[in-house]
Amino acid sequence: MRIYTVKRGAPLLGSTELESVKLYTLDGKYARALFHYQGEAIHKAILQYLRNEFGKTNNPYGSMIRGLSQQYTWRGPETEITLTYHGFRERGTLTVEGRIYAPLFLDALSANSY
Repeated sequence: MRIYTVKRGAPLLGSTELESVKLYTLDGKYARALFHYQGEAIHKAILQYLRNEFGKTNNPYGSMIRGLSQQYTWRGPETEITLTYHGFRERGTLTVEGRIYAPLFLDALSANSY
């Protein structure tokens, strides 16, 4: 597994500036991009961008879309996008995973890595 980070400037999603991004590869193939952001206004901008690009979310049973913790998921044939926002701390994470290689993280990460 290799992890890459952006070292020059803040990453952008559309015109929205995010705090950080990490790109993960397994065996040289894309597996995951992990973006972090802060603030409710940024969260709303990201959510609107994703809705404009990918349409209505495919929320699986049990996902929350209201309250202090919110989670939205878009699933495609090769990619899964998950937007998670914790309102109490005003912190959010956007995860874009390749559905083929991301599950291999379970094999690559040790049991004590969490």
